[in-house]
Amino acid sequence: MKGMLQVLDPAGYTVSLSLHFWDTGREVREVQRALEEQKAAIVLRPMVENLDLYKRVLTTSVPLVLLDRIDGFSEVSSVMWDSRPAMKNLVSGLVRSGRRRFA
Repeated sequence: MKGMLQVLDPAGYTVSLSLHFWDTGREVREVQRALEEQKAAIVLRPMVENLDLYKRVLTTSVPLVLLDRIDGFSEVSSVMWDSRPAMKNLVSGLVRSGRRRFA
């Protein structure tokens, strides 16, 4: 969110945040509201259960960006991050501090 704000604020965009808490119905309502309010774009963390919803967004003029990938759904731009370096740093730090058992 911080990175998005750093780019969008100077460009004159207002960012609206909606949280679905992994509730598919809530996400449907939030995306429909964004479409009704004619938001400039929708960026979301996708749930495979709402694939039809994302396909419906693609029929509009509103760009959709996923903060993850859904297998077999390559029609949408997605942003991914590699958590491997972060995990390596975390475990290395724990080992350096003398920790030996991990769960």
